[in-house]
Amino acid sequence: MDANNTCQAQAVIGSQAEQVVWTTILFNLLTFGLNTMSQPAGAVCGGASNLGFMLRSSPIICLIDTCYMLCRFVQLYFQPKQATTTTLAPQLTRKDKLRQAHIRLLRLRYQPWDAAKEDTDDLIQQNLQSNKTFRFLAFVLLIVQAIKFFAYEGLYWSKAIAGLYLSAYITVELLTIWPRGEEFTQAIAAEREDPIASSGALSLAYFSVALAVAFLSFLGAAFIKDATNGSHESLPQHLGTASFSSWTLALLFAYGMCVVDSKFSRKLLEPTLLLVPMLGIPWAYYAFGPQMAVGVDKQIIAQVLSVGLGIAWVGVGVKYASAVTRTIRDKAGKDKNSANRRILIEKFLAWYFVLLHLLTAVLYLRFSYDSNGTSVPRWTKWLG
Repeated sequence: MDANNTCQAQAVIGSQAEQVVWTTILFNLLTFGLNTMSQPAGAVCGGASNLGFMLRSSPIICLIDTCYMLCRFVQLYFQPKQATTTTLAPQLTRKDKLRQAHIRLLRLRYQPWDAAKEDTDDLIQQNLQSNKTFRFLAFVLLIVQAIKFFAYEGLYWSKAIAGLYLSAYITVELLTIWPRGEEFTQAIAAEREDPIASSGALSLAYFSVALAVAFLSFLGAAFIKDATNGSHESLPQHLGTASFSSWTLALLFAYGMCVVDSKFSRKLLEPTLLLVPMLGIPWAYYAFGPQMAVGVDKQIIAQVLSVGLGIAWVGVGVKYASAVTRTIRDKAGKDKNSANRRILIEKFLAWYFVLLHLLTAVLYLRFSYDSNGTSVPRWTKWLG
């Protein structure tokens, strides 16, 4: 046996062993994601607190919610509430403004949706306060895993997603969970803050979900292209395939619930008209994507058209979601059956959202991930 060939073979095997395999990335992202999802974060992007676990499965929503919390905290600090008395109220000190901003932010995240009764999904005083030590120890273990993951060579996009999960976790922990004491219970019981809209075409919750859907669609198109060994020009066609196959079930489920609630009245007209482009735009991607890629002289123009169609589809989707849930939202506060049906719709779509994130992550890493240029430093083995 040739010694040189043997050494070369061993070197190749050694270099491959030091590369980061796609399953390692998947399990690390699942760890970071589940840790952030399980954190009681309250009203994520203004949505119902019982949907926070599912919504935070998206790194896009984690990013938007983190930015919203920080911006809102700064706004509450610089726009404090002044005491309303007959005499001139004293000027608030920096410490008073900071404390007031913190209390108001806590109300926005954890106050009950129904002011007439306590909501056990929203009020979490005893649950969180009694578990501080456990949460701190769990976070220390997570930091050890994060140090190891961020030490890997390459993996820039994976590290960015992991960073979004970790930053969302740390922001909520520092701003709303860890520094809180008994004053939280008194503050929630004494006053309420005006919450932001939790639904509707212009709400932060619907907008953030729409961006998360667009992110998933482009990842789905990427792994379909790579799995079929398609060219870059075929990406618009695969974008249509990913969008249509991923969301048709959810669209039809929401429409079916709307039909049941509206009982074929005029209220069904707008959702029906919006359902046509919701199903038609992805089909247009699939049918005309190849012709668009070939017929357009410059590739950048084809990409701009693809992005434009994607924005149109997401924009119509926000209007569609608002239309199919408008009637049931209006009746939920008056009719118990409508309230239960609203919970059913939200829970089904939220869990569908989670499962689609998991499926997209597995397929994208399986077919689109390239381990070339990645490596595992030897010292990380000491971390387990």
